[in-house]
Parts: sequence; structure tokens; C-alpha cells
Amino acid sequence: MTQSLFFWCLSLINIALFSLAIIYSAQLLAALPSLRPKIQPSTASRPKIAILVPAHNEEAGLGVCLTAIRAAMALNDRLLVVADNCSDRTAIIARMAGAEVLERSDTTRRGKGYALDAGVKYLSASPPDIVVLIDADCFPSPDAIGFLAEATVQTERPVQALYLMTNKAGAGLSLKIAELAFMLKNRLRQRGLNRLGIPCHLTGSGMAFRWEVISGLDLAHGHLVEDMKMGLDLAIAGSGPVFCEDAVVLSPFPDTVQGLSTQRQRWIGGHFELISTALAGVARALRRGRIAAALSALSTAIPPLTFLLPLLAITLLMTAGFTWALKLAPLPLFIAAANLALVCGTTLTAWVKYGRLILTPSDALRAVSIIGLQMIRSPQMLLSAHRNGWVRTDRGQPGE
Repeated sequence: MTQSLFFWCLSLINIALFSLAIIYSAQLLAALPSLRPKIQPSTASRPKIAILVPAHNEEAGLGVCLTAIRAAMALNDRLLVVADNCSDRTAIIARMAGAEVLERSDTTRRGKGYALDAGVKYLSASPPDIVVLIDADCFPSPDAIGFLAEATVQTERPVQALYLMTNKAGAGLSLKIAELAFMLKNRLRQRGLNRLGIPCHLTGSGMAFRWEVISGLDLAHGHLVEDMKMGLDLAIAGSGPVFCEDAVVLSPFPDTVQGLSTQRQRWIGGHFELISTALAGVARALRRGRIAAALSALSTAIPPLTFLLPLLAITLLMTAGFTWALKLAPLPLFIAAANLALVCGTTLTAWVKYGRLILTPSDALRAVSIIGLQMIRSPQMLLSAHRNGWVRTDRGQPGE
């Protein structure tokens, strides 16, 4: 009886992990070919576009960010900055840059979602055709807003830009690992989802929506990764986002250890908070007959790579130990080994083709200890992220 119970428990655990491993690997493999069709410009007149920028104490870098945004705007585009619970000169700098400014103060309803909700309500007095969301520390390419608007018109669905984070020359190993993981998730896995016909994820900045879509969304919440939740809800509702790799939005990683730690806590804590919602979303999508949305929800449930790899390794060791000690049939062990081999193999293939300039071969060997340390610290990071909510990332600049 004990042997049978352990056999089926280990089998179910490893089959569940196999579903995550297979969709992760399918995304990367589908993304490996480099060729992609470009968005074709339309001869129709440009729609009315509003760029919405939520900002919380961003005085240090907001000016250069808004300069980049304005360089990507057309003459009749609107730029709205929501200065959310700011105690610095964010609102003043935004007005000096020529933006419309909405100042919001509400210490009980804090978070980017509430700022976005306030901005959309402000725009409702004179609604645009398309709303583009860009974070206050991001720099769109000169044609990014045009590409996003064109893709939104052509697909009639929400659109996500290629949103990448970059390091300065000479960045440390932890930052290189973070940049590689970000590239795998936001470039290759997004491209893979798009090629497989599965709704992509919303990744926080460089998102475009038709007015009738964003005005109907539930934005007023304090979820730590409100973008991923939004994308999941849209996919289940039948209007899943599409990926536009031609539209590029860049953001620098923080210069300080504290800044990187805060940012990682927020992302990881929010992602793990979303996993249960994503798994429930699989069932909701299947009930509605939306297979692609179910796969998108399942993809959302995949933990960050620096957690996925140790999780699969620990599960393999645990399965091997029980299999040997209790003399179980080897099926769960075979599945556990296949999971780890599949994820490692496809990640290695993607790194060879796209990641060696970010993380050199010698860096990759040293990265194992960093990933292990992050795994050890994960419980504290998750608790801190849940407790702190939306905290501005320290970028090591004056005035913060």
C-alpha cells in the first residue's frame, strides 16, 4: 500500500511538472528560427493615441524617459503621466517635459494598477482610439509606438512590445544572469508563443490596447504583476495579446544591489502569487473551449528559470531517493529525468544561439552557484515582496 501511494504521488508530481517543461521547451524551440514577418505600414490615417505613464517617485530618470517617448510620438498623440503617491518632483518634471499630469494621492490603494485605473478614467473625458502603456523607467525605440498602434489596428487585439532590460558594460554575474533570463522570457518565449498561435504574456511596459478593451478592464488592484494578470484575463476572455517584436522598449537594470534585490522580489513574489490564479485559469479556459488560452495560462504558471531548474533538480533527486529506498517502478524517475533534461537542453540550445554574448561560457559555469543561492533565499524574497507591494526600484541615482 505504501509503495503504491508513493508511486502515484511521485507520478502525479512529475507529470504536472512535465506539462510545464513541455510548454516551456516548445516555446523556445518554436522561437529558434530568426526570420519573422514585419508589421506592414497601413495607408490609413494614424489613430488617436494616448501614451499613459504611471510614475511613483521617478524624478531622477523621468525626464530622459519622457524625451525618448516624445521622440516616438506623432504630432497629435497625447502623453499622460500619472504621478502616483509621489513625494518628489515627478509631477513638475513631467509638466516641464510637456506631458499632461494627473496627481494621485491615496496611501491605502497603492500600486501600479490603481495608477493605471486613474489614468484611464482621466482619459475617458476624451477617449483615444488606442492607449499605450509605458513605464517611467523605459525607453521606446523611435518607431515603437507606431508599430504598436499598427499591430493593434491590424489584429484588433492587445499588443505587447519586445520589452528587454539591459546592463551596462562590465556588469556583474548576477546582472548578466538576470539579463539572460529576461531575454529568454520576454523575447524568445514570447516569440515562440506567437508562432504557436498562443496568446503571449503582457510584460509590464510597451503594451497597447484599443480603448474599448482597456476601458473595460479591472485595473484597480494592487497585484504585484498586474500586467501578467491582465494578459491572463484577456486570453481567457477570448482577446489574448499578440507579440510585436518590431516594437522595442528597453529599460536599464538597477545599478545598486538593493535596487536589483527589490526588483527581483517584486517580480518573483508577484509571479508566484499569480501561479494559483493561472492554474485556475487553465480550467476556466478549457470550460470555454479556448485551448490556446489554456496553454497561455499554463505558460503563465511556469516559475522563473532560476526557480524552475532547481525545482526540477530537487524533484529528480527526491524521486530517485524514494524509488531506490522503496524499490518503486521507475516510471516517475524516468519522467523526472526527462523534465530536467528537456528544460536544460532547450535552454542550452537557446543560450548557444542567442545568449552567449550576454553570458559567456565561463560565466555560465559560475552561474550555477548564483542560481543556488537565489533558491535558498527564495522564501524570504517571496515574503518581502508580498509585504511591501509596489515599491519603486532603487536605481542608485540622486534624488531617490
